[in-house]
Amino acid sequence: MKKLIYLFLLLFTFGLNAQVGINTNTPDPSSIVDVFANNKGISFPKVNLAGIADNTTVLNPQRSLIVFNTNDALVGGVGYYYWTGNKWDFLFTDLNGFLLENLTKYYSKSNSTKEVFSSSDYSNTPNPIGAPLAGNNWRVVNDLTMTVEVDRPLNQTLFTVTGMTQASNTSSGGNIQSVIGIFVDDVLVDIKPISTPLVENCSYRPFTVYGTTNNLSAGSHSVKIAIKNLTSSQTVGITWGGKNTTGSCNNNNHLNDFEARMSAVVLINQPFNF
Repeated sequence: MKKLIYLFLLLFTFGLNAQVGINTNTPDPSSIVDVFANNKGISFPKVNLAGIADNTTVLNPQRSLIVFNTNDALVGGVGYYYWTGNKWDFLFTDLNGFLLENLTKYYSKSNSTKEVFSSSDYSNTPNPIGAPLAGNNWRVVNDLTMTVEVDRPLNQTLFTVTGMTQASNTSSGGNIQSVIGIFVDDVLVDIKPISTPLVENCSYRPFTVYGTTNNLSAGSHSVKIAIKNLTSSQTVGITWGGKNTTGSCNNNNHLNDFEARMSAVVLINQPFNF
């Protein structure tokens, strides 16, 4: 009978305070459970989760439930996971922090050899996306070729190409129409037009073009920047990525090789899919 009375009083006290103190008679007022220890910790249940959507190993888990997962095959590896309501999310530690690495990758190159086109180097052939590099009269800027690494299947790649063109014209009037092609693994993924107005002798113009492609496969890829001159209003040549030294342009001091250099930047955004 006394045991029942003590049990009743204990339950009544818990009901009044709505708090539990373990190894302490004075739980902090802000806590529902207060555990006191100087040399011990709390060990959470060790569970071998089958996957992030596993709701049977721990049957019908309650949202916010925490376990220590022992299955290293899960995306976050071994460690603490909590149930969000429809999947297990892991807590970041130094053991899985590598998952946040390389969310963005950056590559860049610039040219040291300019690309010189004569007055006959024009080809107004079709340039459909997905066409191969070979056999379509493209000239690759070899100095800008680079190999990039993609780590995750969901990604977006941004290409930026800058530089200058200079024509060898000796009179004003008209323009030169050109295109810059961006190739991944020798397949055209984006193309941008460039127009060089022939407004004065040895006309030049700066340019910046952007291109994008999505969801490159994980692994290594070759990126190439190529040029094609389509048409010209005059019978003149054009130089990309450096000073045009043809004829009287050689004595023209409006431009030098350094300021006319071409550069290419590849930025890969590959967010981690939690």
